[in-house]
Amino acid sequence: MDRRGAFELAASRARGVLAAGPLCDHCLGRLFANSLMLSSHRRLGARLRAAAARRRPPAAPCRVCRGLMDGLAPFHSRVLEAAAGYRFSSVLVGVTLKASMLERDDRVRSRHGLAGAGGVKAGVSAALAAALAASTGSAAVASSPDLAATVDFRDGSVSVRSRPVVLAGRYAKASRGLPQRQAPCAGCAGKGCAACSFLGAAAGPGSVEGLVAGFLREKFSGGRVKVTWIGGEDRDSLVGGDGRPFFAQVLDPRRRDAPLGGGAADLGGVAVAGLRRVRSIPRRPVRFRSVAEARVAVLGGDGSRLGGPVPEGDLGRLDALSDCTVASYDGAGARSERSLRLLGRAPGGAPGSFTMVVDAEGGLPLRRLIEGGEVFPNVPDLLGAPCSCERLDFRGVRVVGLSRQGGARRGPARRGGSRARRAGIAAGRAD
Repeated sequence: MDRRGAFELAASRARGVLAAGPLCDHCLGRLFANSLMLSSHRRLGARLRAAAARRRPPAAPCRVCRGLMDGLAPFHSRVLEAAAGYRFSSVLVGVTLKASMLERDDRVRSRHGLAGAGGVKAGVSAALAAALAASTGSAAVASSPDLAATVDFRDGSVSVRSRPVVLAGRYAKASRGLPQRQAPCAGCAGKGCAACSFLGAAAGPGSVEGLVAGFLREKFSGGRVKVTWIGGEDRDSLVGGDGRPFFAQVLDPRRRDAPLGGGAADLGGVAVAGLRRVRSIPRRPVRFRSVAEARVAVLGGDGSRLGGPVPEGDLGRLDALSDCTVASYDGAGARSERSLRLLGRAPGGAPGSFTMVVDAEGGLPLRRLIEGGEVFPNVPDLLGAPCSCERLDFRGVRVVGLSRQGGARRGPARRGGSRARRAGIAAGRAD
């Protein structure tokens, strides 16, 4: 059927719809806009009314919207007021209508066999979005808008929310005593409440997360910042080289177009560099490797550091870590394996100490590797003496890809003692 024939058919059906009761031009056009592939409901409704020989809209209120479609201007103004201060290029408006209006619309569409027609909720939403887009020079879109507005016609409330800005970057840490993560707010367990200004973080000493979040919140005039770390370090560890990669979501940003800059931003003990916008945070775990330098103390039977230098012959036993697979067990007994390469070892400056540099697959518990504790092989077993990790710094962290399997290789839960587990590693089999 050509477009003229389709319009004549719609006009014929519109005649029957209007005979059953009054409809405004908006609601009349909406009922046939999908079938005619037109977007202007009001103009289509006026044309259909004229074709149906009903030149003037009825004096009685529309039996579906009861005049709402002709009275959207105050709500449009309130949305504009709520959106003031936001920078955006695309918008979407969602609405909540009274149940009685939805029921009236369903009855009209059902009675006249118009099940495929657009609903009144979609019509109100589209009209408000078009008006907002025209007023702000933005585009009305159906998904992923820069700014989403919500109008609740049951109580007249209006709210707006900006789509998060998602970033990737790196940070270097030059100060010891700074934890990576900020403690969550005790009142809301990190969900956000009035006590924490809806940021989810507890007030108190600084952290890498607190410094990075504050920097990004100010740059984008945003709200809460959610950070996803690629690995972690102790509060007393340094992070050098190109830094540790991370992802961040800035929620409800008012400035989406904030410049990222090419250099590093010094936040006081932490430097952030390489910021760039990304589409989303990876859903799969990010595979990475870390080059770490550890200062290790060899302990005597009383728990104190040995008095003399660590013999070279003893340090030579660490060469077993030159290219190996390390198995670790969590508290539930689940086993995971990571690869490890020993890059170097040398006597330390203090008696009874030495340094070691390793290239480790992400997720390998390095401190447990050095001090022992459900990690095999480990340094104390190789040296035949207890050890303490006095310092653990990271020279660099590099991303090697996304894991298709979602993380570490898993084996069965442990059975038996540590001697049996060490034998399993030596034989190249899982317990």
